[in-house]
Amino acid sequence: MTAPLAAMQARPLNVVVCGSNYGRAYFDAVELAPQEFFVAGLVARGSARSRQLAFARDLPLFMSVQELPEGIDLVCAALGRNASDVVLELLRRGLPVLCEHPQRPAFLKQAFQISAAHGIPFHINGHFAALPAAGNFIREARRRREAAEPVFLAAMLTDRSLYGFIDILRRALDRLEPCLLQLIGRSGPFQTLEGSIRGIPVTLQVQRSVTGPETSDILPDADKAYLVEQRIELGFAAGVLSQLSIAGPVFWNANYHAGMDPNQPLGSPLYLKGGLSAQSFQQERAAANLHSMRALAAQARGGETASEQTAEHILEVSHTAEAIGEILRMQDRPEEA
Repeated sequence: MTAPLAAMQARPLNVVVCGSNYGRAYFDAVELAPQEFFVAGLVARGSARSRQLAFARDLPLFMSVQELPEGIDLVCAALGRNASDVVLELLRRGLPVLCEHPQRPAFLKQAFQISAAHGIPFHINGHFAALPAAGNFIREARRRREAAEPVFLAAMLTDRSLYGFIDILRRALDRLEPCLLQLIGRSGPFQTLEGSIRGIPVTLQVQRSVTGPETSDILPDADKAYLVEQRIELGFAAGVLSQLSIAGPVFWNANYHAGMDPNQPLGSPLYLKGGLSAQSFQQERAAANLHSMRALAAQARGGETASEQTAEHILEVSHTAEAIGEILRMQDRPEEA
């Protein structure tokens, strides 16, 4: 960077996007706030897809971090787990980085050490928690917990949405440990885990992206064979708080036997956007990414670290997601003779 972000209020921040697959989503986010951000380039390996994207957007294509010019303010890195070295290199250069989830704990520890040494923010974009439905779910869960702690948790999700689900859960519950889960079986495409998270009884049904014995037998992201993204039910003695999908709706259903006011409705929609189309939901997703970019820029300008971007939060989410992922993968291993 050529100057502190605090001195750059008069112009849009120069953003570099790393990755031409999901990285394209950040272009949609920037288009929502052109007065705040400007895409100054694309970092990619030079595939036909990345060259085509750079050409279509009239952007310089950088094949390495070393090629980046001065004057870059922040980076949106959507490179997956296999490009962790690129992210660490960006941080060593002193660039604030918004990194896509999921990421392994060992990498995250390195990233936080480097970012602290250079005095720059490093954020993880969990994405799902920044969507309106999840925000409503999290706020209501926290409100309900002021009166009483949850008595059960049930969820359906995919292994691809596991990190986002755990991120939502950590924001709603404040902590996740101890996490004690075990695989109890398989029903159709779902593997079922039972146990407890911070003492709350838990049942998880997880659809795996692995569909066969070969590494090529993997469902791609957003494949139509996925039956659910995530559905969460958090039970209290007074009722059940439900988020039925990443797009919503979110409901509170009171326990009929809980001695509530007989004149109050048993069911209350907390987030219910009538007629939300797929296109409108894509706008919500772009706005969620913009929210994450703004949070990174705000901290780079000298603001406080949001609680969900602290090392404590991100490392606990990552450790928990990794532990659950390892339990799910146990079924893939051949039994010893």
